[in-house]
Amino acid sequence: MIQSQRFQHAFLLVFCMVMLGLFLFTVISRVGYPYDLEWMEGGVLLHGYRVLNGEDLYPYPSEEYIPFIYPPLYYWMLAGVAWCTKLDYPAGRILSIVGGLLSCAAVVRALRWEGVSWCVALCGGAFFLSTYEDTGAFLDIVRADGILLALMAWSMVWVREGKIRMGALALSLAFATKHNAAIMGFPIAFWLWRHSGWRVAWQFSLWSAVPSLLFLGGMQWVTEGRFLTYLLEVPAHHPFVLWRLTWLSSYEILSAHMMLSLTGLALSMWWLLREKRNILCWAGVVGSCIIMSMILLSKPMEGLFSQLIHVDGVSAKMVGRNAMGVLFCFATGILLYSIWNKVRRPISSGYGYWILCAGVAWVFSGIMRAHHGGYNNVLLPGMWGSALCCGLLLHEIWNRFPKLRWGWVVLVGSHLWFVSWNPSLLIPTSKDVLAGDRLIARLQEIDGPVFSPHAPWYPVIAGKKPSAHLIALWDIKHKGGPFYSSVTVIEEAVANREFTAILLANNKEDYGRKKHYRKRERIVYPSKKVFFPKKGWRVRPQYLFFPKDYKEESKK
Repeated sequence: MIQSQRFQHAFLLVFCMVMLGLFLFTVISRVGYPYDLEWMEGGVLLHGYRVLNGEDLYPYPSEEYIPFIYPPLYYWMLAGVAWCTKLDYPAGRILSIVGGLLSCAAVVRALRWEGVSWCVALCGGAFFLSTYEDTGAFLDIVRADGILLALMAWSMVWVREGKIRMGALALSLAFATKHNAAIMGFPIAFWLWRHSGWRVAWQFSLWSAVPSLLFLGGMQWVTEGRFLTYLLEVPAHHPFVLWRLTWLSSYEILSAHMMLSLTGLALSMWWLLREKRNILCWAGVVGSCIIMSMILLSKPMEGLFSQLIHVDGVSAKMVGRNAMGVLFCFATGILLYSIWNKVRRPISSGYGYWILCAGVAWVFSGIMRAHHGGYNNVLLPGMWGSALCCGLLLHEIWNRFPKLRWGWVVLVGSHLWFVSWNPSLLIPTSKDVLAGDRLIARLQEIDGPVFSPHAPWYPVIAGKKPSAHLIALWDIKHKGGPFYSSVTVIEEAVANREFTAILLANNKEDYGRKKHYRKRERIVYPSKKVFFPKKGWRVRPQYLFFPKDYKEESKK
């Protein structure tokens, strides 16, 4: 029996090490790539560039710079690393890799604190790393997500361990990285109130809220009130896609742990029917069946709803998606209520803490996914919470069903194999580097500034001034927004021919460019497949536009 258990643990350990090795191989192979792995990397580097040059991070929009709608902590950290080395892609990617590994370690630490064995706890960490591709491969790029998640995760871990002040300060730092991380303070404070009383909950609230408020006040003062305008007022005018919150984000998180999700739902059905059965238990079983069906048959069910339900003024696709959202929320609600009614375990328990935090992290991810333009990277908090809950689930079934442990070993191995990724699809090649070198060489030949909204760091590499990032320009280009009128700054710069050339990925972006500039050149790359970002919006700069002379424009 002991020998068999050692073999089981050995297999689990091998599975975990393989997943860790796959992650490390992928990120180490990408860290030195000298161009964009994701199209917003260059825009983040511009923020670090301004920090190093002592410039305002949140000025009024200009043709050279428009800030992203996030707080500055990651930019400060990026500038700190760059001050010791060099401001380039590896500086930001190393930060993100450290953040990703710390987040993984937080899963293991949290599980160990709940009495989970080392091998099963490591499986929880492997479950989190297995979501690397599902979250857009953002744990090693020049973006704030890895650091944000690490701070949030360790905040929850330290609070669970009774290190209230450390946890509160970590959450305050997470807030300074991405402000909507503040939502995680609510489940933590609520659990502390139930578990340790109002004094401890109040202590946590003070130690997290006061530094955050001081930070906000300082940033508002330094930026003359523009800080919260960018963080709150600008995104308040962006569209909100409701079905991404009610259904899509949950589907993406459940699909990332497909085999474990289906196993958990099947076990919940078995557990609800194992002893005393009543109408609430049967309702929970129905809820489980609905969720399992939606995971496995999402597209056919969406199409079915589109055909059965007709709403004037709403497309059939949106009807189907919103109907799926309503059905999923209903099924989840009755399942959770039936389980809670049967367990009756107080929320102050350790499991209650993690389930509560994971649930809020799940909703947090859904809210960000529903924001117009929200990409898969915003699912990271939900994925982290889901991986931790999968670790708790594995711990429970490992101890309750010792005769089936080899089956659970096979399940874990199959799951990690099923969700693993092909590194070659994410790692740039020498042809990508050659294509980038050719582009930079061409930009260096141009005498004067180059406006490159799709890839604003490339002119900097070529020794020129930076230019505003297109996503930041889109952020402010919403009617009624506080900086909507500032779009004319770009239009005026184009009309005045302030740029020697404009580098674009397509012929769509205008801002007066079609009137005042003409296409003169297309960048020739070695093939049609090279030099695209590996994740996110697959867009590569390839068209150069040069100013028309005034005679040419007047004739037209």
